Amino acid sequence: MNAATTQSHAGAPAARRLSRTRRTLSQVATGLGLLVLAAAGRTDHVADDVALVPPTVRVELPRGDIGSHQGKAFSFTLPAAWRSMASDTGAPLRSPLILREDGRRLGPGNAQHVTIRGDGGGAFSHWNGQLLFSTSDNTDPRSNGRVYSVELPGWMVGTAEPGLQLEPRTVSGRSVTYAVEVPEGTVRNAWIEITNVGGVDVESPWVVANGARDWFDLEAIAADVQAWAGPDAGDADKAEAVWRFLSAHRYHLRSGVNDIYDTALYLNGFGFGLCDDTARHFVYLSQAVGLQARLWRLGGHVVSEAYHDDAWHMYDADGEVAYLNEAGVIAGVEELSLAPELLENAVQVTGGEPGEYPRDMQASIREKVATRADNEPVAQPARAQSSMAFRLRPGESIVRLWQNVGLYARSEFSSKEPHEYGNGWWRSHWRELPDSRRLDYSIPYPIVGGTVRIALSPEARPTETDEAPESVSVAALLSGESRPLRSRSRTPEQLEFDVTGLFTDGWERPVREIEFQVDGPAEVVGAVDVELVFQLAPRALPALRSGPNAIAYRSASAEGRVRVTHAFVVE
Repeated sequence: MNAATTQSHAGAPAARRLSRTRRTLSQVATGLGLLVLAAAGRTDHVADDVALVPPTVRVELPRGDIGSHQGKAFSFTLPAAWRSMASDTGAPLRSPLILREDGRRLGPGNAQHVTIRGDGGGAFSHWNGQLLFSTSDNTDPRSNGRVYSVELPGWMVGTAEPGLQLEPRTVSGRSVTYAVEVPEGTVRNAWIEITNVGGVDVESPWVVANGARDWFDLEAIAADVQAWAGPDAGDADKAEAVWRFLSAHRYHLRSGVNDIYDTALYLNGFGFGLCDDTARHFVYLSQAVGLQARLWRLGGHVVSEAYHDDAWHMYDADGEVAYLNEAGVIAGVEELSLAPELLENAVQVTGGEPGEYPRDMQASIREKVATRADNEPVAQPARAQSSMAFRLRPGESIVRLWQNVGLYARSEFSSKEPHEYGNGWWRSHWRELPDSRRLDYSIPYPIVGGTVRIALSPEARPTETDEAPESVSVAALLSGESRPLRSRSRTPEQLEFDVTGLFTDGWERPVREIEFQVDGPAEVVGAVDVELVFQLAPRALPALRSGPNAIAYRSASAEGRVRVTHAFVVE
């Protein structure tokens, strides 16, 4: 972190109480090292040691450069800089290339070539420097009048040599520290991968960079909040630190699932939510640092209050605002309802002008607070808090990206794509299936898609590609319900089953556990590869910066070895 951020974690003046002065929060933001960024027409706040990814790189396909292939497939030669991320290169990520037709996303990507040639329908593959693709209705892209374009995350392409850099480390044991030296320049974090390269399970491997964002569970998150407040912080300091912390590490958006009341999941897996979610996390974190806290419902808006100095004080982390009374102290809901003119004394968490949502919400709050009949404290039941614990079996890997590949949690309530989120992969290879033929997965992030691939035993492989055995099937067990997976492609070598379709319509709650039941003759079914895609919050990842980086690795296992790989671009 920079000096300002380090100072605030040491309890320097950045955390002094607003209740002692009517200063603006621009001073607080400066002391905390907060960086105000304009993105997608809004204002976000992220710690200044988090390197944000560059924009997506987009290339339009000139009709004259599109070639015919076989069947329903067409080809296009991609820029040379994109070659290293093709799906055939052995990179730890399957290509996240996006193909669009008149701006509409096509897919599936990384499809089998026989599927692209035979079925088409928008399937495509980034392979050997080429784009092999089909159109949505299997018409000729050179004459159907539509515009086709491809996109890759900017960090994958890189804008200067040496491009994508990898820093692998093999570690073992419960606690290991190591250093990663990053050249000077603008650092764009790409992904971090943890692979179990030993022979035993490893429980909860966790990586923290430069002592920042160690958000393993509620206790660890509360310790981070306490660091923001400082070692000698009083109750008012702690309440303000919780308010600033949540405002900096989430943004307002209706998520694809309801009631994200698990703080570790909220910050690591989403990083966004509604007022109800954020207000509850204010209460949970306030209680974790020793404060009394409660919720208020103001019509359709939910805010939080903390108790200190013998009074209740309203902190709206979702609206990123608080209001001062005539004494310069943060007012409570009841005080504001009796003297609504105090709502003119707004204090922004950034110290500057509010973003679009906070501005609209603050205008709405004036009406909601004044309508006293709708204001009521909310009875808050205790909610179970989980952690980011997981078990990595031998050969399994987890890859987490600062960018996304377009898969996100959705439900019947919302299918809107978040404007800031990341994706990751959980990968495992089963040379032999257990006797139960059941493969179980429990991961700390919300699952949003994936693929199950079954290799066919050599003696069972058909001679014709369209005669793969129908006797092999896979069912997913979710919330006690068995759902058959759709076969996405069948070749002489393998069968591929789609997991992503299970999540198209969404689930009311985040799905973090899933089992697969593989059925088929033992002489037919060979090795099985499972790839799960999950959603994450990029702001929670262990970001590197230019210069020396202190990396702390820990796990709950005394034995076992993992390889940790940091990937980044320096411009």
